[in-house]
Amino acid sequence: MFDLKATGALNAHGGLQKISLCILALVLLFSFRSDHRFDGREILQQIYSRYHGKWYHNLQYTQDVNFFKKGKNNGTQRWYERILFPSALRIDYIDPKKRNTDIITRDTMWEFRKGLLRNIIPGMGDGVFLSGGLYFYTLEEDEQKLKDMGINLDKFFKTKWKNRPVYVLGADRENSVENQIWFDANNLYIVRLLTFFNGSSQDQIMEGQVRLNGGWNETRTSIYINDKLVLEQTNSDFVSDAQVNPSDFDPGQILTNKPAQ
Repeated sequence: MFDLKATGALNAHGGLQKISLCILALVLLFSFRSDHRFDGREILQQIYSRYHGKWYHNLQYTQDVNFFKKGKNNGTQRWYERILFPSALRIDYIDPKKRNTDIITRDTMWEFRKGLLRNIIPGMGDGVFLSGGLYFYTLEEDEQKLKDMGINLDKFFKTKWKNRPVYVLGADRENSVENQIWFDANNLYIVRLLTFFNGSSQDQIMEGQVRLNGGWNETRTSIYINDKLVLEQTNSDFVSDAQVNPSDFDPGQILTNKPAQ
């Protein structure tokens, strides 16, 4: 029920009321327009501007991996990883001298076991790209790569993740079944990658980021398939921008039985 006294007071100050309402309407209008124009491309540009030309060029670290099956630990391995941006990754499993190695180069993964080629798998470079490779391409190339990954830059929203603000690229609301990347809103590093394929979901959560020579890297990663934990990774012994031998990332060095340098 309306308060008649309050209504009379408002009528007595009608001119002031109209001015106030006009100001409020303008504020709301400009706020709405600003949010409406804001999309994933603007966030990508902020991220790119923050780290392009500053991100470390290579990184090596040790990764301890725990596998899970039906909620229980199903084994542990130690991996030695090296990244050469923008597009190369080498993983030596357990003991580098045994030459059980995966090499990703030019978006293709080469699997070697005991020095012999076991498999060649195309389209495996997304992890290298998201780990820092995107800062070594042009912004237009980054947009195309994200589109190829199924990230719709027309969609974007802000929310909180583990009590901190985040930007989400690729979706416009929470619980959306669309490929999406979550960025820490302050430091602009990735904290979550959520993807969907053929009715299944993969949720990759990155935590404990540490600063490394112009960039960042997570110290913990958890991977869930259909909401079930399948993998936990702990990274340590980081060395960034060390002297590297590019031939270490050349599958031909193993194919010709040349030892890793």
